[in-house]
Amino acid sequence: MEKSFYVHIFCLTSLICKLINKSFQNTNFMFDCTNVDDLKNNDFESLDISPDCIVIDKGINKEIQHKIKLKFTNLDIVYLPSLHESDSEISNGCKQISEPLKLSELGNVLEEIYNKKKDEQ
Repeated sequence: MEKSFYVHIFCLTSLICKLINKSFQNTNFMFDCTNVDDLKNNDFESLDISPDCIVIDKGINKEIQHKIKLKFTNLDIVYLPSLHESDSEISNGCKQISEPLKLSELGNVLEEIYNKKKDEQ
Protein backbone atom coordinates (compact mmCIF):
# COMPACT_ATOMS: atom_id res chain seq x y z
CA MET A 1 0.00 0.00 0.00
CA GLU A 2 1.32 3.43 -0.93
CA LYS A 3 1.90 5.71 2.03
CA SER A 4 0.32 9.03 1.18
CA PHE A 5 -0.20 10.88 4.47
CA TYR A 6 2.86 11.88 6.47
CA VAL A 7 2.38 12.14 10.24
CA HIS A 8 5.24 13.41 12.38
CA ILE A 9 5.27 12.53 16.08
CA PHE A 10 7.05 14.64 18.68
CA CYS A 11 7.76 12.49 21.71
CA LEU A 12 9.92 11.97 24.77
CA THR A 13 10.54 8.30 24.04
CA SER A 14 10.66 6.27 20.85
CA LEU A 15 8.36 3.58 22.29
CA ILE A 16 5.16 5.41 21.37
CA CYS A 17 6.41 5.95 17.85
CA LYS A 18 7.28 2.28 17.43
CA LEU A 19 3.86 1.25 18.73
CA ILE A 20 2.00 3.62 16.42
CA ASN A 21 4.18 2.72 13.43
CA LYS A 22 3.58 -0.99 13.95
CA SER A 23 -0.17 -0.55 14.50
CA PHE A 24 -0.66 1.49 11.33
CA GLN A 25 1.74 -0.33 9.00
CA ASN A 26 -1.05 -1.48 6.66
CA THR A 27 -2.59 1.97 6.24
CA ASN A 28 -1.89 4.98 4.05
CA PHE A 29 -0.23 6.74 7.01
CA MET A 30 3.55 7.13 7.17
CA PHE A 31 5.01 8.00 10.58
CA ASP A 32 8.28 9.57 11.61
CA CYS A 33 9.42 10.78 15.02
CA THR A 34 11.47 13.43 16.69
CA ASN A 35 12.54 12.87 20.27
CA VAL A 36 12.40 16.40 21.66
CA ASP A 37 15.19 15.62 24.13
CA ASP A 38 17.51 14.92 21.18
CA LEU A 39 17.03 18.35 19.61
CA LYS A 40 19.92 20.61 20.44
CA ASN A 41 18.61 23.74 22.20
CA ASN A 42 15.09 22.74 21.13
CA ASP A 43 15.91 24.06 17.66
CA PHE A 44 12.69 23.26 15.83
CA GLU A 45 13.49 25.72 13.05
CA SER A 46 16.30 23.46 11.88
CA LEU A 47 13.92 20.54 11.33
CA ASP A 48 13.63 19.90 7.61
CA ILE A 49 10.33 18.04 7.52
CA SER A 50 7.03 18.62 5.73
CA PRO A 51 4.38 16.53 7.46
CA ASP A 52 0.67 16.55 6.74
CA CYS A 53 -0.14 16.33 10.44
CA ILE A 54 1.65 16.57 13.80
CA VAL A 55 1.18 14.36 16.86
CA ILE A 56 2.44 15.63 20.22
CA ASP A 57 3.04 13.05 22.93
CA LYS A 58 2.04 13.63 26.53
CA GLY A 59 4.60 15.02 28.90
CA ILE A 60 6.14 17.55 26.52
CA ASN A 61 6.34 20.88 28.32
CA LYS A 62 4.34 23.91 27.23
CA GLU A 63 7.37 25.86 25.97
CA ILE A 64 8.30 23.07 23.57
CA GLN A 65 4.66 22.62 22.52
CA HIS A 66 4.56 26.32 21.68
CA LYS A 67 7.72 26.06 19.56
CA ILE A 68 6.24 23.10 17.69
CA LYS A 69 3.02 24.99 17.02
CA LEU A 70 4.95 28.04 15.79
CA LYS A 71 6.96 25.90 13.37
CA PHE A 72 3.89 24.12 11.98
CA THR A 73 1.23 26.82 12.12
CA ASN A 74 -0.93 25.53 9.27
CA LEU A 75 -1.06 21.88 10.26
CA ASP A 76 -3.58 19.89 12.23
CA ILE A 77 -2.18 18.78 15.58
CA VAL A 78 -3.21 15.69 17.51
CA TYR A 79 -2.46 15.62 21.23
CA LEU A 80 -1.98 12.25 22.87
CA PRO A 81 -3.59 11.56 26.27
CA SER A 82 -3.26 13.79 29.30
CA LEU A 83 -1.28 16.50 27.57
CA HIS A 84 -3.77 19.20 28.45
CA GLU A 85 -5.73 19.47 31.63
CA SER A 86 -8.57 21.37 29.98
CA ASP A 87 -10.00 21.66 26.51
CA SER A 88 -9.66 25.45 26.71
CA GLU A 89 -5.94 25.09 26.02
CA ILE A 90 -6.58 23.39 22.69
CA SER A 91 -7.02 25.70 19.74
CA ASN A 92 -8.70 25.25 16.35
CA GLY A 93 -7.12 22.58 14.18
CA CYS A 94 -6.14 20.56 17.24
CA LYS A 95 -7.60 17.26 18.36
CA GLN A 96 -7.11 15.52 21.68
CA ILE A 97 -7.09 11.76 22.11
CA SER A 98 -8.68 10.60 25.37
CA GLU A 99 -6.87 8.62 28.02
CA PRO A 100 -5.98 5.82 27.96
CA LEU A 101 -4.61 5.96 24.42
CA LYS A 102 -6.78 3.97 22.06
CA LEU A 103 -5.08 3.37 18.73
CA SER A 104 -8.49 3.03 17.09
CA GLU A 105 -9.40 6.53 18.27
CA LEU A 106 -6.09 7.88 16.95
CA GLY A 107 -6.78 6.14 13.64
CA ASN A 108 -10.23 7.71 13.42
CA VAL A 109 -8.83 11.20 14.10
CA LEU A 110 -6.04 10.78 11.54
CA GLU A 111 -8.53 9.46 8.98
CA GLU A 112 -10.76 12.50 9.61
CA ILE A 113 -7.81 14.87 9.08
CA TYR A 114 -6.69 12.94 5.99
CA ASN A 115 -10.19 13.12 4.44
CA LYS A 116 -10.48 16.83 5.23
CA LYS A 117 -7.14 17.55 3.51
CA LYS A 118 -8.10 15.38 0.55
CA ASP A 119 -11.37 17.30 0.15
CA GLU A 120 -9.49 20.62 0.27
CA GLN A 121 -7.31 19.67 -2.71
